[in-house]
Amino acid sequence: MTLLAKFNLPPALAKWQVEFMRSYQLVAGDLVMSLMLDMAEHRGGLVRQGAVVEMLELVGISAGTLRSAISRLNSEGRLRSIATGRRADMLINTDFGLCGTDSIHRVYQLPQNGWTSQWVFAFLERGSLAGDRYFKLRDGLIYDGYFPLADNILTRPELEPCTSCSIEALVADTSICQHVRFVVGSAVDEQQTPVLSWITGSEQFQALEARYSRYNQIFSRLEDEISSGIALQASHAFVLRLLMIHQYRLLVRDTPEFPTEILNYFEPLQDARVITTRIYKMLLDRSEEYLSAVLETASGQKTRLDVGFYQRFGGLPFPE
Repeated sequence: MTLLAKFNLPPALAKWQVEFMRSYQLVAGDLVMSLMLDMAEHRGGLVRQGAVVEMLELVGISAGTLRSAISRLNSEGRLRSIATGRRADMLINTDFGLCGTDSIHRVYQLPQNGWTSQWVFAFLERGSLAGDRYFKLRDGLIYDGYFPLADNILTRPELEPCTSCSIEALVADTSICQHVRFVVGSAVDEQQTPVLSWITGSEQFQALEARYSRYNQIFSRLEDEISSGIALQASHAFVLRLLMIHQYRLLVRDTPEFPTEILNYFEPLQDARVITTRIYKMLLDRSEEYLSAVLETASGQKTRLDVGFYQRFGGLPFPE
């Protein structure tokens, strides 16, 4: 369900909130996934369902809408629920492959070096797979950084060491992996058109660049507002962090995994990572203060961050 929400934010951010709402429409299920991937993964992954509902009500989504979205994510296999008495815990279903985690690791990792100047092409056998299984395989490749050149042809830069054949990690149904074939090359057609020119000249990539530019405009303004010293409660920091990482996650999910050698030519993509990293660090302490208070399991146990969390974005500051 697409939502037009009213956020729990201070009056000083009213104009920014209006600009955000004009640019983005929120989908309840996607927001649930963003919260779980960003805020629960390094806290043991197990969170009381009611706590997630209460947290997302701060983003203006009704409890009924959220419960319906969580039920749908469970049915799709992206989440799992574990009953504990009259309560229930929820966690990401890692058995669903990258289609379940939306390749969240690409949100936080630094761009990679070591491009071989070659490209890995993935050719999917469309006719031999039923619709749902075909799109699960295709989505898994996209979430792993492949870019669609055609309905059944995708590509990504070849990195060292080559990870092009780790298809089993992309989807839970490994029986469909035999329906994709990988070829390494440097051109996309008989005219020897460079792959990068083919990608960047496509309407899909140009639309993606426009999304990045809009993101940078909106969140640069948010960074300015935060830097001006506005008073943020812990719950405000949580809401802002969630809204930002949610939109950035959706951008990264649709972006080819460009190595540094290519990324240097695309300023909007680079700027978005810099802006996101700075704001994430600005909001970190206050948002974690809120999460430490409200995130718990169905048995009432509070969740705690593990050390791996602080490796995000090339290294986050440890709390004093």
